[in-house]
Amino acid sequence: FANQDPRFDEVVCVLNLEARGCRGASIMFQVGPRSGDLVRRWAARTRVPFADSISEAAYARMPNDTDFSITRDLGRPGLNFAFLGGVEVYHTPLDDLEHLDPASLQHQGEHLLAGLEAADVASFEETTRPVWLTLLGTTFVLSSSSALLLSLLSLGLAVLGVARRLRHRELHASEVGAALVRTGPLLLLPVLMTLAVGALLARLSGEPAWGRLNPGPAVAATCGAVAWALAGVAPRHVGRASRVALVAGAVLLLCLLACVLGLWEPRVGATLQPAATVGALALLLAPPPGRSGRSVLPLAVGIGTSLALLHGAPLIELFTHAFGGTAPQVPVAVGCVLAGPLLLQLLHTGRMVRRGVASVGAVLVATALALAAWTPAGSPERPVQDSVVLDWSAEEGLRRRGDAIEPEGIDLESLAPRIEVLAEEPRIDGTRWVVRISNGGPWGTLRLEGPEEAQLEGSPLEPGALDRLRLFGMGPEGLVLEFVAPNERGARLRVRLETPLRSLDLGGLDPEELRAPNAVPSYRGDRLRAHAERTFGAWEVAAEEEGVEVPDSDGDGTGLAADEEDHGH
Repeated sequence: FANQDPRFDEVVCVLNLEARGCRGASIMFQVGPRSGDLVRRWAARTRVPFADSISEAAYARMPNDTDFSITRDLGRPGLNFAFLGGVEVYHTPLDDLEHLDPASLQHQGEHLLAGLEAADVASFEETTRPVWLTLLGTTFVLSSSSALLLSLLSLGLAVLGVARRLRHRELHASEVGAALVRTGPLLLLPVLMTLAVGALLARLSGEPAWGRLNPGPAVAATCGAVAWALAGVAPRHVGRASRVALVAGAVLLLCLLACVLGLWEPRVGATLQPAATVGALALLLAPPPGRSGRSVLPLAVGIGTSLALLHGAPLIELFTHAFGGTAPQVPVAVGCVLAGPLLLQLLHTGRMVRRGVASVGAVLVATALALAAWTPAGSPERPVQDSVVLDWSAEEGLRRRGDAIEPEGIDLESLAPRIEVLAEEPRIDGTRWVVRISNGGPWGTLRLEGPEEAQLEGSPLEPGALDRLRLFGMGPEGLVLEFVAPNERGARLRVRLETPLRSLDLGGLDPEELRAPNAVPSYRGDRLRAHAERTFGAWEVAAEEEGVEVPDSDGDGTGLAADEEDHGH
């Protein structure tokens, strides 16, 4: 539609709805170019808005794309929405209306309606890239420079707060430097512990997604690791730094982090801004110690910064997809850094309290590790995702995970992708070939060597796409590829097509007999990867003279890794 339909020129704005799961808040996680005013007007018209620019930065780390990617790359303004909870049933037999949360559907619809109303009156002239976040039910939209100025202001307020504490003798100058040196490692310790627990759970269970399939024990183990690290291990390394000094050091580090991210990645820096601002204000405005000599500063800073982070709670699923992939360890680790001023309170509680907290944390970690080691991964209620993927090539026949399979009553040659020549036209610089690729799909990968340019279904391909081109949505009639093979070199076309097994006649072969217990198909489901190759012109002679050899990392005959991210078409 974008490349060939003239009606695409009439498209002014695009609103795209996605779901990678069956529940959760609808998140406005991506914007198109020239969309700053659109975001402001959308937020003003949404009853329960949720949007945070850090979601766009996290999404950029993921290998996924949506239909919105095409229109965004072609310069169309717009908004992209999705809900992400319940990814364990995504593209499985449990991904149905019974498991769909109506509240998520309602939230998605409200966001869409507000987007339509906003697009009708928005101006699409603004070229600066906005940053945005939702706080207390209101979405704030700022320019990158404004967000950076706020971060610098927070840092200035934090410095003034430290100066005030020095004047009231709550702090000593020597403590401030020591706290800055010690606070970073103290906050890094629970982060490392949470990631280590996640890795151990996956290793002991033999299931990388154990934490997602068993969220209760995984969350308990992660929180237990944080408690054990801060109450049992960290106090030995605090030294003489007071509670006020450690909290002041944590606020200064948080403000510095917001400033650095404001320069390097404004979308992430804006998310830290509320916590940095609240911490800096508490450091500046909290009253000095009373007659008891106890300061309310640590508790004020801890509670304030933690509450300022609650706006990011619906982003836990997105953070897990982008940075963790299996369990809640990464979001909890990020929370440890951001809620550092509150967590550091454990370091100066009584010895008995610390021992009790550390013991409970150790018990939670040990219990979860034992469950991971002795409980089989997957259950009928929470099945493991495991697709049956068969490979076919003329040289190896039909195989799965290296083992040969010989189903009865089927012609294996019929599984091969077809590369049919439709036209051959000699030219001065080479031969123009028009070929049809069919008998498979809808997914596939092709590699065309020799030509410097080509067209697929009449659309020119990017020069770098000829080495690794991913195909999506291929129909039964196939795809038409056109290229010019140079006279002196020729061309070679390698094709891998992926076809759902349910659409094939495999004789007496039943995929369920090959599947692991308590497992269901995942993502693209049970499928056949079939491979074919064809050469054109003088390819064989040129390849022998040049010693051309393409690495084949996964043994499928295409020279392409099975899960490698390629150029999409």
